[in-house]
This record gives sequence, C-alpha cells and structure tokens, in this order.
Amino acid sequence: MTAVDIGVAQRALPGERQSGDRCVVRTCAERTLIGVIDGLGHGSEAALVAAAAAAVLETFAGESVGPLLERCHEHLRDTRGAAITLVVLDTTAGMVEWVGAGSVAGALLQAQPSGHSTRRDLLVRAGIAGSSLPSTDALTLPIRPGDTVVLATDGVRRDFIAAIGSDQPPQRLAERVLARYGTAQDDALVVVARLKGPTT
Repeated sequence: MTAVDIGVAQRALPGERQSGDRCVVRTCAERTLIGVIDGLGHGSEAALVAAAAAAVLETFAGESVGPLLERCHEHLRDTRGAAITLVVLDTTAGMVEWVGAGSVAGALLQAQPSGHSTRRDLLVRAGIAGSSLPSTDALTLPIRPGDTVVLATDGVRRDFIAAIGSDQPPQRLAERVLARYGTAQDDALVVVARLKGPTT
C-alpha cells in the first residue's frame, strides 16, 4: 500500500484575520484528492468563496477532477469566484490527474534512480471558477513512489517552482517555500504531496 504524505503551509494577507486561500485533502483507498482554492481578493469575502468551493470538494471528492471543477464553477456563479486547481494522486493506477482554472501553480518532481529529480510543470488554464471556466479536460502523468507534487496560490512568487527539491519532508518543504517565496500582497498557501512506500 502506498501512502501520500501531505504538508500544508499558509498565511493570510498581513492585516487580515481570514484567508481566501484554502486546501482540501480527501483520501479514499489509494486515491487522494487535493484541491487548492484561491478566492478572488482577500479577507472575509474571499474566505466565504473558498469555503463554498471547499464544501463542494468535500461532498463530491470521489468524482473525477473535470466534473468536480464544473460543480465548483456552478456553485460559485453568484460569488466573486475563485482560482482552483484539483489534483488526484491514484497510487493504484500510478497516475496523477489534474485540472485547473486560474492562478494556482503546480509542479511535479519525479524521482530518478540517480537520486536526482526531474520537474514537470502542471499547466492550468486561464479562467475563474464561477465566472469564466475554460475546458475542464484533465491532464495526466505517470507517478511512482518518491514523486512530489507542489501547489501554490498566487501569494507565492512563481520562481519557487525552479527552486523546489524533494530532499525535505513535505511539511518542512511547504513551510520553506512559503517563508522564502510568500509575498505581502495577498493570501498565500503551499501544499506538498509526496508518494511513499512500495507500489504493491
């Protein structure tokens, strides 16, 4: 059985009591859903949007990422909307599946026998769930133990992707990325997920 280790680090925009950035993680058997939500703007209104999207993800976590993003889009139509990226790590199939709308960035670090890692950006489409949703066709890549997915909202500078490595535990890596690359202009959230253990 393969486990997925998760690390999450986040902070609200300085001066705000609530964050519009939110993470949902749901695991069922060998399938782990990770949803990263960035409610537009910041503060209490953005937090309400993020909570509404999180409720959809928690309720329908077993669905494929494309239909799940569409559900979020419909549920957020009367709100300011949110950037959302959804990732499913399926350790039985050995695949990662993802879809996104908006500014939540992601990367997949793939462990190599040499001990080094190769990096693949998890490309998402422009748009906003609740307003202008792009195609919800999911993308997939093979995964194996040791591979790491890193997701971050736009309160984290995008150059974090070129600097991340897989040499630290997920929680420590999430905290390091937030500390080094988080900005003071927006809420910020970093999620790190790593596959561990054998595939059988």
